[in-house]
Amino acid sequence: MLINGTTVRSTLMQTLAETATRCEDRPELARWFQDGLRTKDGPLNMGDVELAVIEEALTSISRGKNVTIVNPLPGNEVLLGVCLGYLRVQNPSFPRNGIVGQGKSLCLLPSLSRGYVTLFDEVRRNGIGKTPPLLDRTSIDKVSSVSGSASLFTAKHGIELDNCPSDLGVLVVDLRKKEWRDPRRRLEELKSYVKGLSIPVVYYVNETQPAFESILSNTWHIELDNTLLSTARVNENTDASVASKYAQILSSGERRVALQRVHYPKMRSVVTDLANMKQDLRHVPGLAVEVGWLFNLLTELPVRPQHWEDAVKDNYHHQSVGDLIANLRGKAQNLDGMTADLLINYCQAASYLQQLLNTKHPLQEALFERISDAEEAGTLARFVVRNEYETKAIINALAAEGGTMPDTTEIMPIADLVPDPDKPTVITRPLGQSSHTYSFPASRSMEFLQFEMWADHVERRLERELAETDTTIEVTDYNEPKEPPEQNTARAGAGSPTPGSPQAAQRSPQDADEELQEVVEEASPRDASAVASIGEKNYEAPDYKNANELLDEVLEAEFSGESASTQSGTTGEASGETGQVHTDNTLKIVFTDGTSRTQSSLSRVTVTSEGGIVRVPVAELEPGDEVLLMDDSSGDLYDVFIESAHDRERVRGCESTIDRWRTVLKEGLDDEYTVEGLLREMQSKGSDISTPDTIASWRSGRTLGPRDPENVRLVLEILDPSATSLADPTISALREIRTLHRQIGKEAKRSVEAGIATDSSLPDEVADSDADIEADTMEKIVEDVIDVE
Repeated sequence: MLINGTTVRSTLMQTLAETATRCEDRPELARWFQDGLRTKDGPLNMGDVELAVIEEALTSISRGKNVTIVNPLPGNEVLLGVCLGYLRVQNPSFPRNGIVGQGKSLCLLPSLSRGYVTLFDEVRRNGIGKTPPLLDRTSIDKVSSVSGSASLFTAKHGIELDNCPSDLGVLVVDLRKKEWRDPRRRLEELKSYVKGLSIPVVYYVNETQPAFESILSNTWHIELDNTLLSTARVNENTDASVASKYAQILSSGERRVALQRVHYPKMRSVVTDLANMKQDLRHVPGLAVEVGWLFNLLTELPVRPQHWEDAVKDNYHHQSVGDLIANLRGKAQNLDGMTADLLINYCQAASYLQQLLNTKHPLQEALFERISDAEEAGTLARFVVRNEYETKAIINALAAEGGTMPDTTEIMPIADLVPDPDKPTVITRPLGQSSHTYSFPASRSMEFLQFEMWADHVERRLERELAETDTTIEVTDYNEPKEPPEQNTARAGAGSPTPGSPQAAQRSPQDADEELQEVVEEASPRDASAVASIGEKNYEAPDYKNANELLDEVLEAEFSGESASTQSGTTGEASGETGQVHTDNTLKIVFTDGTSRTQSSLSRVTVTSEGGIVRVPVAELEPGDEVLLMDDSSGDLYDVFIESAHDRERVRGCESTIDRWRTVLKEGLDDEYTVEGLLREMQSKGSDISTPDTIASWRSGRTLGPRDPENVRLVLEILDPSATSLADPTISALREIRTLHRQIGKEAKRSVEAGIATDSSLPDEVADSDADIEADTMEKIVEDVIDVE
């Protein structure tokens, strides 16, 4: 078998059913996996998928072979099963038929953000009454700490890869952890370490990557694909694992996958122009991500852009079409010549398309028809979106039409999609080709909705992935034009023309106005408000001779995840660091009183500081920090205070403004400057700050921001001159939030010192809230912050 050109040894698993049966017949695993185990959430059921992988892995390990398990499906039961199976056969306390375990331990280098490590602590035998945990698990910060018989050791983040002790029998590495996935981090160190090991190593991945080629070469390869899952025995257990439910869909019953092409000829002509301009802009520093996000939002959203704007208006990390256009227009002011002209035309074309889609949106119409069909049928149906904000956008769109989501339907983000054989599922937008949804149907009735320019890519992916599964694929057209649109069939020479070249004949303003007027005339009465808002915006685009070919190149790059926008994050989303959307992991805050609290690493907690409070990301907490908490039922102190205040929207707006300023700072420090370099640059321009720690504290949020307004301006002037207009709003926001923090800090400190509810000086709307701030406020000192295990 070849993986990215590297030869690997493939296992000889013929069918899941046969291999799983061999696992069930192992005497040392009797009553271990067959309905014998449970967690706090119920039975821990291992179906044919898990049992077959366990069998193959244990066989390879017993022969001293390294193993690679490739499982593209969500869920962690496969990895759990392999670890549990190994520890069981190694346990010398349970001899079976003369088989006595060797007492070797297992060390797992987990992907902590996946949240499965604590499940090991919960595994117990099924039975009546209380049963003790079956495993002893120890968290370690270096491999040499492994000591003991048939025990489980899980690595803390940043584990030291040192001497391999004799008690260790196998090392399991979850390569989904970014620490190992990113070659710039510790992958090379891991490669060197495992070369010197004399024990087997099990690698667990959800997809193969070029970076893994050398480390996975010459390993026994177990890959779960849809053909293999179709060989499983039917498992209709309601508590079946995620993988078993996918196997049930693939191994029994008829499957239908429908793909609907939604046509909008006037949109396609603008998208073709946008794609061609996007290609010319892709190498301009600082533009590729936002240019790509804007393109994707306009072509992928299942509803009108205005409904997305309503959904994200209070969230800085997700940008609307209008926000992205404004950002790019600002950047155009700092460019020269043809590049500036091209970017301005790109913005105008995007604005023009936004107006077209806000007036008429055939994809939204097709989606609403599917929702109506589901309501009439009276059967439960699911509509899958990218994230919770697309859910809000669809609900907003329905409300604008005077409708609501029927009780028989539900909207869910793709991350929450679980297989359900009998629940029709509609994918409302194109997903990247790496999505497992194309290979593993989540229902026996699946439908994919998208504008027709994406349909070819989705169709090819479905045909390729489902070719061996006996799945019927049906393709239909919605809003298909009576006559096929004119195609630009001219072939290009070497590259495409640039604006201003002799070849760049441009669309006339009259043509643009006529196209827009046709859309206005076609709009229904319910679109009156959108029609009324349309201006006479038009744009000029070069006459690219290979326009349609370049469009296909752009779509393929976006679909495959090779473009800058898809590599940098989800459409229209940015984080506070590099413009990317990072998958946050979960951290446990351990306090000196022995208690702990688990939170997202990107969430913020309230920490006392001199004269008030600061809001610090959990990942930035340090031992000794004094954290102000509410009891579990009330939530975070700061959030309770803000959500109870009359001016909460203004407060959230101020926070977003400060976050935007801090994002400029973080991006500048990530891409161009060191902290010391920025300090020197600011000092050269008259700043009175004297230490790098000051800038570092602004970056982390441990200090809200500069107290001197001039330093706010200097950061923007140095790191992003196009964002200098943000200076005054940031200065104002800092002033307001500092006042608020002092007030909250004063009241919270008084509550802690009082120990009981007393006469309150809090604002009435806060004092009257459901949460008893004074009685429930606690101050705890941080001892450590660790990845959840």
